Order: sequence, then structure tokens, then C-alpha cells
Amino acid sequence: MPVGAHLVETELAIELGVSRTPIRAALAILLDQGQVESRPNAGYFVRRVAEVSQLAQQRTTDTLSGLFDQIMRDRAAGNLHGDITEAAIAEFYGVSRTLSNKVLVRLAEDGLAQKNPGSGWSFTSGLDSSDARRESYQFRMILECAGLREPVFVMPKDLAASLRKQHQEALENISNISGQAFFELNCRFHEALAQCSQNRFIFDAVQKQNRLRQISEYADFQTLEDAEILRSCREHLRILSAAVAGKHERAAQLMHAHLVAGMKYV
Repeated sequence: MPVGAHLVETELAIELGVSRTPIRAALAILLDQGQVESRPNAGYFVRRVAEVSQLAQQRTTDTLSGLFDQIMRDRAAGNLHGDITEAAIAEFYGVSRTLSNKVLVRLAEDGLAQKNPGSGWSFTSGLDSSDARRESYQFRMILECAGLREPVFVMPKDLAASLRKQHQEALENISNISGQAFFELNCRFHEALAQCSQNRFIFDAVQKQNRLRQISEYADFQTLEDAEILRSCREHLRILSAAVAGKHERAAQLMHAHLVAGMKYV
């Protein structure tokens, strides 16, 4: 907000979905910090633009990430489905309307939710049954292996080096890597290979599958044993080595075996 902006208690209370009592308390803290000034019979006004510390930014990110993770777990467990509203999310999880809105925006950015034409939001359909998940793996076997067999498939050296480094770091830190971090690494690997096929439709389809996997498999990645992360990373590296060496048929065979191994968790 610009310097001199009027901070109206009732407007802030409505925007943040809270009563005026915590708003007054927050304004008092900002007054002590010199961020706002109080004018007699006029209220509070912005005195200087707030400088948000890295710690405060991390705290906000952690809160948003924590809520996102819980929603993904509840979606996978079938506790959340159909239409949803900011107010319902705020009430269900005991968070502010502001945080509720932020997490819905993030879900929408990831293709996991969409804004309804009138009001409210809707979760997008996911891989919500064993049959759907199995079919997804079968589709990926066809799709991703075909991408590796494309005559124009090219794996840039800098991309290969980056992927190899990320996987080696995961292997070195295997006991501490989070389920979210490994899921994102997994998605980056499969999308990178699909993009190297130079076929936009293969790449788009793999991206869509990864968005669907966020609903059904995101929670599973939180409970993976170290041995499974180790197996997956090593298989990725073998596929990568074959692709870099131009052994595309071998890379496709390794990819097929990798996805078959993943199906046992369906």
C-alpha cells in the first residue's frame, strides 16, 4: 500500500475474514514498529512501505505449503471433493480467508482447481480410482517411451548435467529429502525427457498427467521409503545416461521397466 493510505479497521476485517479486535492489535504492533501513524479522530495511515524480512517470507511460504500439503492429502483420502469456497477452506482448516484464497490460486495454477463462473471453486478430476491410476501408468508407458523413440529426440548436455546433479544431490541427502521435493524432481525429470522429444503434444500430455498425479500420488510420495527413492533415482539416471548416449531404444526400454515398477503401488 502507498505511503499515506488510510487503514480502515472494518475494511481490513472484511478483507482478512476476522473481527476488528485482531485488526486493532495488528495496527498497534505496526504503530510500534513505525510502519503506520495514528492521527487523532482519523485513524491509522501508512507511514512507510513495510520491509518484509526473509524469515517472514519463509514463514508465509511454509504456512501456504503446509495448507497445500494437507489439502492434497485430504483430496487423496477422499475428504475433499466437488465444489469448494474460500470460506469453507478457511473454516475447515482454521486459517484466514487470505490464506484460503492463496492456496486456491496455487491449486488453480497447478491445474488442480478452477474458478467457477459464478462463485466458488471446483476441484478438477484426478486419478481417483485404482483403475484410473493403472490406466494412467499404461498411457504413460505408451506416451513417454514413444517420446524417447522420436527420431528428432535431442538431450542437451546442460539439461542432462542439471538433471544428473539434482538426482545425485537427492541420493546424497536421501534421508532428508521431503516427499514434495522428490515428487517435484520426479515430475521435472519426466517432463524434461518429454520436451526433448520435440513433440509439443507429447510434452503437453506428460504435463497433464503430472498435474493429475498431484492429486492421487502426492500423498504417497510423503511416505516413500528411502529404498524406493533410491531405486527411482538410480533408474532415472540409467534412463538419462542412455538418452545422452543416443541409445534411444535402450532408454525407452528402461523407461518402460521404470513405469512398470511404479505400477505396483497402484
